[in-house]
Amino acid sequence: MKILMALLMMSSMASAQTPDSPQIQVEGVCSIKENPNMVSVSVTIAKESKKSSSDAINEMNSHYNTLVKEVKKLGLNKQTLTSSNYYVQEMKDWDQGKSVFRGYRAQINLDIQTEDLDKVVELLKTIQDQSVEGVSGLSFSLSKEKMDELKQKCYKPAVQQAKLKATSLAEGLDLVLGKVLLISMGAEGSAMPRPMPMMRSKAMDSSSLEVETGSSEIEVRVNVVFEIKNK
Repeated sequence: MKILMALLMMSSMASAQTPDSPQIQVEGVCSIKENPNMVSVSVTIAKESKKSSSDAINEMNSHYNTLVKEVKKLGLNKQTLTSSNYYVQEMKDWDQGKSVFRGYRAQINLDIQTEDLDKVVELLKTIQDQSVEGVSGLSFSLSKEKMDELKQKCYKPAVQQAKLKATSLAEGLDLVLGKVLLISMGAEGSAMPRPMPMMRSKAMDSSSLEVETGSSEIEVRVNVVFEIKNK
């Protein structure tokens, strides 16, 4: 009896997985290249003190607040300023197998993001003038709004490509396409320009800098299942 019930269940599962009519599944892809409309950069501010951690923190805070004030003076379009990677630590050296106290170090990052690409060089010059510890992660990308806009443009061409593929396959089998049975989104991807490597503030010279933003690419994939029928 148990064997019979198991066979009936397997038969039921197999029939449930078998489509009621012949089907064909295809994928449509659309990609669009676009110039980035957003720039991001991370600035490191660090101060050291041999006296106390509070001295290091106070000097760091003063430098940080001055930098924020100067950046805001630029009037950057849709700017976002975010603090990150704040820490305070003791500095020690090893001398003849012994730990020697050297002072305290306070550090914080200011992450700057803006859509004002025309002022990138001016922004870097402002950062340079503040004698910061370093600059890293200078990168160009697409804003979320721009990415959503490009994806909307891609949906129709991706579906059209899927339909064209399915039509060609069906004609090769002497069949015709029927109704759409299922549409699902595939993995959406984006390729952004590589970030520039970290620069030390003393080595920066933005006066003659020409910034190349590169290009970004958005890719949309759709999977479509069509019914196929005899002519």
